[in-house]
Amino acid sequence: MRALWIWGQLTTQGRELRVYAERAITVAGEIRTRIGSGDALWSRVRFGVLDRVAVLWLPLSMALIDPTRA
Repeated sequence: MRALWIWGQLTTQGRELRVYAERAITVAGEIRTRIGSGDALWSRVRFGVLDRVAVLWLPLSMALIDPTRA
C-alpha cells in the first residue's frame, strides 16, 4: 500500500482519493435530502485505516460527514 500523505501534503493518489471522498460526502447529503432524516439511514460503518490516518484525518472527516456527532 502506498502512502497517501507525506509530510503535510497529499500524494497524487491521496488527492485522487480526496476527490472520491468529497463525492461520497455530497452523495450522502443528497440522500439525506431526498430520503429523509439521517436517523432512518443510521448504521455503523467501519473504516480500516492506519493509526496515523485515524489520528490525523478521522476526526475531521467525521465532523464533515455529521457535525452534530463530532
